[in-house]
Amino acid sequence: MFLFRDYAFRGLVTSQHGDILQQWLPFFCHLGGTLRSGHIPTFNPYMMGGVPFGADPQTGWMYLPAMLLFTILPCALAIRWFIVIQPILAGLGVYWFLRGEGTNRPAATAGGLVLALMMADSHIGLELPFAGTLAWTSLSLAAAGRFTRAQRITPRVAWLALMALAWGQIAAAHLSHGLVIGTGLLIFYLAYRSVALVRSGASGALFASGLFVLALAALPMVNLAGLLPRLAYLPHTTLGLGYKKLSELDAQVSGRPLRPVLRESARFDWYWILGLASSPGAYLGAVAMALSFAGLWLKRLRGLTITLLVFGALSYLLSLPALATRLSPHIESLPFADFYVHVPARFRYGVVAVLPLLVGLGVHAWCHGGSWRRRIAMLVPGVALWWVWNGVVGRPFTFPKLLILGSVLAAAALVATAWRPSLAWILPGVVLVELLANGIIGASLPPRHTGSPWSPSLPPMISAADYMREGGLARRISSGDGRYVTLSPKGQNVPGRRVLLVNRG
Repeated sequence: MFLFRDYAFRGLVTSQHGDILQQWLPFFCHLGGTLRSGHIPTFNPYMMGGVPFGADPQTGWMYLPAMLLFTILPCALAIRWFIVIQPILAGLGVYWFLRGEGTNRPAATAGGLVLALMMADSHIGLELPFAGTLAWTSLSLAAAGRFTRAQRITPRVAWLALMALAWGQIAAAHLSHGLVIGTGLLIFYLAYRSVALVRSGASGALFASGLFVLALAALPMVNLAGLLPRLAYLPHTTLGLGYKKLSELDAQVSGRPLRPVLRESARFDWYWILGLASSPGAYLGAVAMALSFAGLWLKRLRGLTITLLVFGALSYLLSLPALATRLSPHIESLPFADFYVHVPARFRYGVVAVLPLLVGLGVHAWCHGGSWRRRIAMLVPGVALWWVWNGVVGRPFTFPKLLILGSVLAAAALVATAWRPSLAWILPGVVLVELLANGIIGASLPPRHTGSPWSPSLPPMISAADYMREGGLARRISSGDGRYVTLSPKGQNVPGRRVLLVNRG
């Protein structure tokens, strides 16, 4: 809340990510206004001569935060709080998930702080579809954990419904990459829980398999109101065409050469993950980095830690453009394969989703670490990756001042908690101080590259109320009875006026 205080209390909104003002605000404002008048927003007559609205996967239909906020609040206030609540929901989801897995409160708090502040500190919190993906993925995992542990039928059904509802919010936030990431992580976790139930003797293999199948079946069934209109509309959308077909149509209409499906801006270095040790921006923090593998040393948490590590490693590999380029000829016949090839970088959010969970498990393992030899072993993988390997690869912005200072604080906190585990709250305290400092530093500097995969979040500078106020152009259009066209037929082949925007998605 402190980092987003300008959004929450000063009436300001950012233009750092153009889609917030150009797309999400008008879409959600129309959604809320239509619902407030007692109608279902099936059609938008104000855009391109009229387009289907509720069936469009990006307009917010059945996206509960958007529907609620923009229905009960003025649009200028709703968009600000829509931005604010995403990191809060994400952090709470991680906390509830980790508590359900049996971690102590300091560990769950540390995990929640890592995700919430990493989002608020960086551009992640402004990429609203993916901020929503992260938030609702963590909440769906929290509900899934309680669904698999419930002993009575009524609580189990309730948690099943809440898990499916949270999954539906992932679909409403981002129906393509975000949904794949959230669904993949949820399936990985449910599979782990099914195996754990059988191995612990809590249930038989048939019952555990039934729970797994029931959970997967409930996901679409609970969300038919949001999915059916979009599935029916899919063949008429750019999503149904795919990026390859869009590129071909763009070349045909504009007369330009055929563009590669892999977007140029999606190309980046393989060591992007090490940028999470760079500040300001999306910065993990020294305590989090040191304990990111420590859960492997606690037997009770080892299976879950391995599951999350495997999913994180798979997400990392899928995010690499080089792998996407190699796979492209072999998977081009698969449905929606070009959406992966177009921007593989979006699978980085799968790594972001699991790292805070691993941190929480690691903090809990550290608090129950036992001997000094065992505790040192817990630190070896994290130190090897985030400090040693980070220095070896020779990337720029390797050891920022905040990481150096944070490493000193983290070392002191780890020694103190190893000596006296009752001081465990020191660890989330260090996480809080370090990541708050990261956000404050990032907001105080001019825009520049910092080595982080996501740039720092800059202070918002635009009055949301002024932006919503009708200007001269809007008054002129609304005052007359003339008819207007959205595209000039003679200008469709002029560069800059192409009918299809192939680099959007």
